[in-house]
Amino acid sequence: MNDELIKSKVIQLLKDLLDGKKPIVLGCMELSALWHEGYDFIDYDIVEHYDNMLHIPLPTEHHLWNQAALNDRLKELEAYRPKVLSTVKSLLDDLLRAEE
Repeated sequence: MNDELIKSKVIQLLKDLLDGKKPIVLGCMELSALWHEGYDFIDYDIVEHYDNMLHIPLPTEHHLWNQAALNDRLKELEAYRPKVLSTVKSLLDDLLRAEE
């Protein structure tokens, strides 16, 4: 894929994360994968956030978890949320400014 198409995809993904349309763990996983593919315009902080959330199940895996254990993981996710969304907002602002 060309860089402009990837940037467009990333911008939409960031917007979806901020709007709550995309689960945070899943969105960070997708952004981290793109960073590892060489798209270094993605802030490395996103990769670190994902690394910190590797033990939190994706929404599609929730039904496989013991409810008490899942609740503990989801509480951890809520603790990460403000910092992750701050990084997401900052990256989105940077990308949108670069398009102007």
